[in-house]
Amino acid sequence: MNKLIIASFFILFSQIAAAGGSWHSNLHVTEVWSAHDKERVVFKIEGGKYTKPPRCSKSDYYEVSHPYDYKTALSILLTALTTQKTVKVVVVDDQCGVFDNPLVSTVVIER
Repeated sequence: MNKLIIASFFILFSQIAAAGGSWHSNLHVTEVWSAHDKERVVFKIEGGKYTKPPRCSKSDYYEVSHPYDYKTALSILLTALTTQKTVKVVVVDDQCGVFDNPLVSTVVIER
């Protein structure tokens, strides 16, 4: 299962790069949430100074020091998976709005 998750993350970030190109500040916040009860684990994947999106809870955010820090992103995802049956990975902007990218928003990983 871990290999599936790792592969999914590599595919996910590859799709983001292919679809959107470069990373921009205050954009590309990745949200991991349960499809069952909507509990969320949200973390930034953009490096640099932390900026809390106005409509998001700061306590839900984890800053990743580099956009390609898969280890940190995977660790957070695995933590979410310990209590959830299904999680969905989507990209949201700095206003907590879903980033319009169907390649990303449809990635669902089941345990």
